[in-house]
Amino acid sequence: MRHPISLLTILLAFVPAVIAGPDLRNAGATLVAESQPNSAIEPGENITVRLALKNIGDATVSNLVATLQTNGVANIVTPSQSYGLLEPCAPSVRRDFTFTCTAPSNSLLVLTLALKDSDQSLGNLTFRFRVGPQLFYASTPASVLINSVGPADSFPSVLSVSNSIGTVVGVSVTLSNLSHTYPDDLDILLVSPGGDCVLLMSDACGGAVLDHTTLTFTDDAPDSLPDNAFPIRRTVRPTNFEITDLLPSPVPAGPFAGIMTAFNGKDANGDWKLFIFDDTPDDGGKLWDGWALTLTTLPVVDGAPTLILLGGTPNETIRFAVRGRPGYPYAIEASPDPLNYTHLESFDMPPSGIRIFEYPLGPQNRFFRAATDP
Repeated sequence: MRHPISLLTILLAFVPAVIAGPDLRNAGATLVAESQPNSAIEPGENITVRLALKNIGDATVSNLVATLQTNGVANIVTPSQSYGLLEPCAPSVRRDFTFTCTAPSNSLLVLTLALKDSDQSLGNLTFRFRVGPQLFYASTPASVLINSVGPADSFPSVLSVSNSIGTVVGVSVTLSNLSHTYPDDLDILLVSPGGDCVLLMSDACGGAVLDHTTLTFTDDAPDSLPDNAFPIRRTVRPTNFEITDLLPSPVPAGPFAGIMTAFNGKDANGDWKLFIFDDTPDDGGKLWDGWALTLTTLPVVDGAPTLILLGGTPNETIRFAVRGRPGYPYAIEASPDPLNYTHLESFDMPPSGIRIFEYPLGPQNRFFRAATDP
């Protein structure tokens, strides 16, 4: 798991720190066990999460106990955990909590830890989890004219996806009202924003005319397209009867995958591209009503921010980027030394998952870091 707080060190000077007290932060979370293993928290599921805490303050916490609040959970097996000693800027400490999720699907499960050092309250910290895999739908109604030979008029047809959270765990694509007088000529390729390629159909259906036929391609379908017949089922697996077909630029170089799981584990955001090619003269067609994507994604578990140095500027300022989970609250902090940090600003991460900052360098701004905002 990535370190929860990204630290940019600018070695200009060292000033002795002033003791200000402990400052406990969410240092990330991991899903370690579930009753229905699919790497997602689901309603009614018994789960165990590992919650990490880090002390970024200037004083030691000697006997930290964290108690899990009951909002959104039930049947708590481990209501409290002792985190023990947390020294300033030392490695984070992790403890496991087991419970039943009662939050509904597609909601945000917020786990709250009430913190105490002996009898002294240190406030609360929250950890956020999306419940269930997330479904994201995108479509374009733009038609695509399929020439009698060679690339279609839109080569590629582009569908831009944004604001999808997490990594891909499932993809299906629907071609709306596809017509062609000899579909055996067709090679149709889907390319993800990361450049992964899946050949949806190639040399299928023979001379069986497609007339405003809607096809959905998914790995979950029971059947593929037929080789020389009209498709009885309209939801099918990707089908390729000619593995030696070559497609012209700007299609990425092959070989091409034949299963949708080739897209798994990648970011869904960006331009998805549909390439339609007719490899034999005389017959043509049209994709009348465009195409659509259904993306199943798995959100990261309470993603912590990453700080990326972009460089200095001639006017004594520094530029850096912070990456994190869209919609999550983060903070920028600065310090004259590696210990005594002060808050500069809080912000919610935009849908792009990245935000650029520029700050002046000075006696109090020699070190910068990004952190989760309590």
